[in-house]
Amino acid sequence: SSGINAEYGDAPTTEEPEKSTQLLLGSGSDDNRVCVQDLSSITPSSTPILTADQTLSGHTARITDIDWNPHNYRQIVSSSYDGTAQVWDVVEGTGVSNYRGHAGRIFSVRWSHTNMDCVFTGSDEFTVRQWRTTDNVETVPPKTNQLASTFNKGANK
Repeated sequence: SSGINAEYGDAPTTEEPEKSTQLLLGSGSDDNRVCVQDLSSITPSSTPILTADQTLSGHTARITDIDWNPHNYRQIVSSSYDGTAQVWDVVEGTGVSNYRGHAGRIFSVRWSHTNMDCVFTGSDEFTVRQWRTTDNVETVPPKTNQLASTFNKGANK
């Protein structure tokens, strides 16, 4: 698919020291999925990677940005045109927290480097919001794109 956003780096953690050298690549694209690849076993002579080690599905529109939790290698956050930001557990392949506080598409997402529970998102409604992952009761995005239904209702007026 096209429109790939990728994030790469050492994934440090204090939870499991043996995992501190794990190299993970996360990517999100137009097909609404976040893919995670463990690069620790890749060598220069390796064959091309054709499949992801973990595929995270739930968003109902394209992924616009991703960011790794600098405090916990198991978590990545994704933002989407569906108006939500999703925190994922990449080891379990499950949703942890879903933020729905924007009224527009979310274009950017960043994890706080000083607060392990704090995420920042920016949207096309010209706002940046700060939110805590533990404050959200939803763990996965809504099944339907809530923004699409909002835009369609406005078009019928």
